[in-house]
Amino acid sequence: MDAFQLYRMLVFATVVEQGSLTAAAMALNISRSMVSQHLKKLEQRLNCRLLNRTTRNISLTDNGREFFRNCAELLQLAKQAEQQRAPAPAALFGTISIATTADIAQALLIPLLPRFQQQQPHLQLNLWLDLPLTELRLRQPDLLLCAEATATPSGGTALAQFTQHLVASPALLERYGNPLHPDRLGQYPYLSNGTELLPQLLALQGPVAEALQVRLTPIICCNQLLALRELVLQGMGIAVLPEYLLGEQLLKQLHWLLPNYQLATVTLRSYLSCTEILPPRMQVLLDFLQQQLGRSAMNR
Repeated sequence: MDAFQLYRMLVFATVVEQGSLTAAAMALNISRSMVSQHLKKLEQRLNCRLLNRTTRNISLTDNGREFFRNCAELLQLAKQAEQQRAPAPAALFGTISIATTADIAQALLIPLLPRFQQQQPHLQLNLWLDLPLTELRLRQPDLLLCAEATATPSGGTALAQFTQHLVASPALLERYGNPLHPDRLGQYPYLSNGTELLPQLLALQGPVAEALQVRLTPIICCNQLLALRELVLQGMGIAVLPEYLLGEQLLKQLHWLLPNYQLATVTLRSYLSCTEILPPRMQVLLDFLQQQLGRSAMNR
């Protein structure tokens, strides 16, 4: 094996680690076309395809997955040798695309990004907020963050769990009074999170393990929680909001209705587009979010 073959193996491992030819070219300080040429020559030498490449992403073939295990070890040995002479740990480079909703971004993600940027100043973040499902499938973000009902988990990694509260403005309660039992909720204007003005069942757990369901018909339906919160603040009606949108300041402006009755909790989950071999830049972000969001949820 000559030095050129060793270098091509390092190029291949860097492409997989960085997640794209462009990011690998930046990390190696060579052109993207040069990265492509090295990969082509490596595949010709091995007489097999290592990567499936499209205009949007890359994925490992079965041969590539097996070959990467050895190349990754070679890359780590090279990094370790370099770091022994470096004054500080080597920085991570590359781009991470994160898709989530505007409410999760504003309340949970964005407050953490300055600290993450200090830790990883060379990583670039691409935030995609409130994208429709069809565009999500087309773009295939590196990381998807979404809040889901705990009762129906659908995989992914749980980052934090949050309670939900039924809230109303003081102005609304001046008109309707403070409900003492869930049976009275049907007399209040209800604001729903969703896209359909259809009757909904609100499930509550009573103080003595009493399970109740109340059918409510919304007067306004809104598919964005930040806008729904604003409608509540304006006194338009009552609504269910997650606790991460109800900080201490907001709870001074809103009333928590029926505090002895619990609503279903929601879990913030992360979904990764790359599930086989996680690039280091993605691993460090996921570890950071698990640590920070888990700690934030415990302190609430």
